[in-house]
Amino acid sequence: MQHYPLAAHHPWVGFSLVLLFAIFAGSCSTETIPAPLPAQRAHTQYLLVVVHGSGDTAADWPADILQRVAAVVEHQELWDFVAYDWSSAAADKATAARTGLAIGEALGTQRASENYSYERIQLIGHSIIATASVQPVSSTVMRCL
Repeated sequence: MQHYPLAAHHPWVGFSLVLLFAIFAGSCSTETIPAPLPAQRAHTQYLLVVVHGSGDTAADWPADILQRVAAVVEHQELWDFVAYDWSSAAADKATAARTGLAIGEALGTQRASENYSYERIQLIGHSIIATASVQPVSSTVMRCL
């Protein structure tokens, strides 16, 4: 089996996690925010965050994707893999968009204020294109995703 480095040499290294939920979601909310991102492990350089959509949990398809990626990525010791679970907030499809943006803002603030030094952050999420197609998103952001 051939191993591939995960998205090597992209110019958008270090963009905020706010983009993840801003693309998923619509307007801002101050509803309950699920758990923060885990602390960066020593010597890791890269972060892969997989986020489920409304009605799913991190134990559904995100866990499977993380296992598959970890099995083929080179230098696993350099990566932190996170299946972010916001199922408690995502269960209500009527408010998931508002809550998703609030979560993204909270995670972006956390990443900016705490001791994170990832060289690259990769994001995989559900419903990204469906929601992004109705929002004003720059072509630069879409290339990043």
